[in-house]
Amino acid sequence: MRQIVILTLVFAVFLFSCNPKSQKNLDSWSSQNTLSVPYEIRLSQLEKGNLVPNFSFEKGTDTKHDSCVKNFKLEGWTVSGKHVEWVYTDLPVYKNDSVSDGKHAIKISRKVEDISDFNTDS
Repeated sequence: MRQIVILTLVFAVFLFSCNPKSQKNLDSWSSQNTLSVPYEIRLSQLEKGNLVPNFSFEKGTDTKHDSCVKNFKLEGWTVSGKHVEWVYTDLPVYKNDSVSDGKHAIKISRKVEDISDFNTDS
């Protein structure tokens, strides 16, 4: 009789301690803590690829430039502010290490780190 009680208790402990693979609570993760994002969600985002059009700023036209390209139009982007340059490494003022990939990048230069310096008029 004593063995049956012990076996029943051991069986009950194993029964409640071994849960089947449960899904993670999707409310408990945050993009601020990337390791908390479930693997399935990270994998699905990776499989989508880059969703930003013209992410490397390669597609665009410049209207005029002397030393810096400040009058330009980029495909898929709207330029806001006066302190934005389209880096073009073929010009002598820019270096090849100014861009991470390709020949273009965006350079934003402000004299002060204040939102009041930002002007929405191009």
